[in-house]
Amino acid sequence: MLKDHYDVNLRVVPGKNDVSRLLPLIKKRVQYSANGIATYFAQEGVFQFAGERWGPLPLRIVLMSYGDSNQALAVAADVGVKTYADLRGKRIPYVRGAPAINIPTEAFLACGGLTWDDVIRVDFPGYNSMWTGIVNDQVDAAYANTVSGPTRRLEASPRGIFWPPVPHDDAGCWARMEKIVPFLTPHMATRGAGISVAKPHEGATYPYPILVTLADQEESEVHRCLAGRR
Repeated sequence: MLKDHYDVNLRVVPGKNDVSRLLPLIKKRVQYSANGIATYFAQEGVFQFAGERWGPLPLRIVLMSYGDSNQALAVAADVGVKTYADLRGKRIPYVRGAPAINIPTEAFLACGGLTWDDVIRVDFPGYNSMWTGIVNDQVDAAYANTVSGPTRRLEASPRGIFWPPVPHDDAGCWARMEKIVPFLTPHMATRGAGISVAKPHEGATYPYPILVTLADQEESEVHRCLAGRR
């Protein structure tokens, strides 16, 4: 459709974590990168992007989306967890090179009054391997957008899926979370694995996805568009 109507060739380059998604952008191999909250981390030069090689990056937002889903820490239904406090002693994944997964995971643990010291940390090389890990009973929870594909795999597996709530009236939970993730806001999700209008999820979200480019790319695109109008 893009080729036929707009003479645009589009090639999608997949990435398994924040670093691999942004590296082609800064190397000028791609013009745009679809990310989550890693956009904020890279622009601020924090966490995985704190080195001189990375941040702060001159990123510019092209577009972003707020949907009917939440960003949340899913739990395998067979472990019997009902609140984030119940994750004490459970196996929690940590994805190397992916602060946009690890930092929100830490925040949801904080909602339950927990830290990484209160759980069993299990390292994974990427997002998909983490979700394969929860389906295969290697971990007990995994972070995702509630409508993402891997959440459906867990829902359909023998383990099942459960999304512990982030109660909007729990001031203590939100105060602890906001110290770690000030970008999450209260939200009721009506779409996702095990979630519907009849069975909403009381939780949190941020814009996702966020399509970004570099500042010089944005400027060149503006100049090109203006030249075309002339």
